Amino acid sequence: MKKLMAVIAAAAVALTLVGCDSLGKGKTSGTKYNTKMTVDGTNITTTYRRFIKQLSTSEKVTDIKSTITVDKTKSTITSNSGKAVVGLAFDFHTTKKDGAKFFDFVLIGVQPAEKKFYIERYENVAADKAKSITDEAMKEDEGDSGFDTGDNSMGAGSSPEYVSFSGDFPMKLDKYISNDWKSLPDNSYADTEASFEFDIQIKQEKAGTYDIYIGDTKVATYDGQVKCEDAKNKANGKCWGGAAVYANTPKGCKVVVKYAQDKTATVGLFADEDEF
Repeated sequence: MKKLMAVIAAAAVALTLVGCDSLGKGKTSGTKYNTKMTVDGTNITTTYRRFIKQLSTSEKVTDIKSTITVDKTKSTITSNSGKAVVGLAFDFHTTKKDGAKFFDFVLIGVQPAEKKFYIERYENVAADKAKSITDEAMKEDEGDSGFDTGDNSMGAGSSPEYVSFSGDFPMKLDKYISNDWKSLPDNSYADTEASFEFDIQIKQEKAGTYDIYIGDTKVATYDGQVKCEDAKNKANGKCWGGAAVYANTPKGCKVVVKYAQDKTATVGLFADEDEF
């Protein structure tokens, strides 16, 4: 059974997270439209290294398109411990319960080495799982929740919990299913010796329902635990949430990846063109 622990980092300024020695270093830089991320699991002592960074502190995104490019000349996408995964999270929300912060989101993860992907929804991911990172590492993000860790504790339990999308395209949200990898749609990626590139697009062809595309293929629809606004709030009944970039590096892997957001296909995230 594939275990996945998602880790969150949200900031609206340039953010560099440096974990403790066992985790190596995670780094993001760039503008709101072009973000570069390096997640290095080469010398970790844990099984996995996972890192998520919210593209903006805004949780009002309704539609987004991102071109994701892995630089294979600087990355190690396979190791004896597993294969690296990169992707995008959406419908990202922060909640507070009894003074503690929690995160909910939908994650699309793509495995370049095997040309496969999965989609899962995560709920009740606790911010206090940042126990493996030093306070100094989060000083640039003071006041925001976020962490960078190799904790494997997220599973199919009651809290936190996650469920998978399954079935034929377009898939629907279902209960947790092990081995829930799907083959990438035909012609949805470009794979060369130098890079692996693909598009992910989240849009609402029907207000209130997210449509998930990889390349030109609709792979899933989702109208679950989302937040929507009515017409009086000028959102035309569309659902909204945050968006975040993601990478998972098993021990021995490293990814250097760029996320280029399409301005014309993104709604609600980019209020201006200021850099982080």
